[in-house]
Amino acid sequence: APVGHGVAVAGFAGRVDGAIEIRLDIAGGVCALTVSDEGPGFPTSSGEVKSDRLGQSILKSLCSQLHGDLSFDRGPGAVARLIFRP
Repeated sequence: APVGHGVAVAGFAGRVDGAIEIRLDIAGGVCALTVSDEGPGFPTSSGEVKSDRLGQSILKSLCSQLHGDLSFDRGPGAVARLIFRP
């Protein structure tokens, strides 16, 4: 369901294609889960990501449960990265 939600809100409205990439890298006992899309990016020009969005709320909850670090990057599209130890 979270991926379906991501497709719905990633900014693909009016487009017939687009991609969401989910990647897990593991090195030195540290995991990096990265989710990125080809949408318009985060809806802010100040560099700060609004925290009242459902997807971000879910990621922050997961981050808390895993005692990890969460970051959001802009462009192209939106990128969320969760770093944690299994």
